[in-house]
Amino acid sequence: MRLVNTYIGRPIERVEDFRFLRGRGQFIGDINREGQWHAAIVRSSVAFGRIVKIDAAPALAMPGVRTVITAADIGKPIPTIPFRRKNPTIAPYAQPIIAADYVRYVGEPVAVVLAASAELAEDAAQEVVLEIEALTPCVDWQASTAGTPLLFPGTATNIASTFTAQCGDAAAAFAAVVGMTSALSVAQAGDAGAERKTLGASGPPEPSPFVDYDHSWLTGTEFWNAGRAIGWRM
Repeated sequence: MRLVNTYIGRPIERVEDFRFLRGRGQFIGDINREGQWHAAIVRSSVAFGRIVKIDAAPALAMPGVRTVITAADIGKPIPTIPFRRKNPTIAPYAQPIIAADYVRYVGEPVAVVLAASAELAEDAAQEVVLEIEALTPCVDWQASTAGTPLLFPGTATNIASTFTAQCGDAAAAFAAVVGMTSALSVAQAGDAGAERKTLGASGPPEPSPFVDYDHSWLTGTEFWNAGRAIGWRM
């Protein structure tokens, strides 16, 4: 039985437009529950550095601010973002959900402000006093390979893993080349800046169900990660 592909070269009907054009689309920003808290993230402004001080007192003094969460409130070990595929060699390089002692890239989360409104949370995040001792960052692969500096304590190298692949007789192919020099640069692979990810959650105390509102193309993965972070058996 031969199946004909009817999608290539043809316009595909969009089934979601009707509700958007009539103003009936719903996004996480539209959800407004009684007693709802809104979060804003305080992020690092340096590429690599040691956290000296986080003073949340000015933010906590603002009316409507519920709390400010830092790594000190979570305690060690800080949960890490799980890898999609298990690889024991890269386990020491797992990204913590929030910076504890060091920050390793511009924009790394350092604190989370929870407040009565999104606007208030954003304003309060600006009031968190963050002092970071800037250290020499890794800005290219040469510095990273040399391990100057090492980004993760307890490791002997910044090379998390090495993958080797071969197709055909590579040795013969290179032997046939008279001379060749090349330098290759690969852009960072990751989410596009325009892809805004948001997460909302609600639910009474245990054992009532936990409801997850996730604006992401990896909804199942995000829910699993959230459950794992709060200690659920997933």
